[in-house]
Amino acid sequence: LHLAIGYHTGRIMDSSSTTGAAQNEYLKENNKSRVFARDEIPGYPVGASYAVSEDGITFKKSFVTLHPSENPSIYSNPDDSLLMYAGYGSVKGTWTSPKLGEPWVCIDTEFPPSHADSFMQTAPEVLLAMHNGEEWAKNSWFSETIHRKAANFAINHIRGMDKPFEVKMLIVFERKNLSTMIDVEIAGQRTMVTRRENMRFSQVSFLADTRDMEDVVIRDVKVGVVK
Repeated sequence: LHLAIGYHTGRIMDSSSTTGAAQNEYLKENNKSRVFARDEIPGYPVGASYAVSEDGITFKKSFVTLHPSENPSIYSNPDDSLLMYAGYGSVKGTWTSPKLGEPWVCIDTEFPPSHADSFMQTAPEVLLAMHNGEEWAKNSWFSETIHRKAANFAINHIRGMDKPFEVKMLIVFERKNLSTMIDVEIAGQRTMVTRRENMRFSQVSFLADTRDMEDVVIRDVKVGVVK
């Protein structure tokens, strides 16, 4: 069993130190992506990769980068070839490959819509920073520094919040880089992930702009530190 994954390395590392430049240069010259094995990767991996599982439960990363897309949606065709809908990254469109481990070729540059062509909205704090002329936010979501500079993220139009729902949070402080990773799942529908440098937390607060919230239950609290 194979699971497609996407590395968003540019959110915490400068793009010049990732495989993005080499992958994009190869794509421009050859009209197809290049598959980088682990020992061939020129810099930190970014873009599409995959993990492998023998039992469908435990997955092992392949450490192979095969395409610039950071949000790859990959499907198997009846003839065992592969189809990818590429999103987020330097390229978009529909791509195909004869099999896993082979280069990808674009067959449709317009579908699916992404970036400025999609209906996804920019978070409010980014709009405010753009309005105030802050340099890091001038390109909105296309800025590689957004996830290192933005403060409190927001998501609109979440389904499932009109009935009882869960908010699951994973907050981990990493001593290695003195930062806290926050991963939140809302109503089983949407997620938010952020990394805060040089910050530790002792409490979590929930603020609501509605008076209809009741029967709030906090459970399964565990405290830990990644060494």
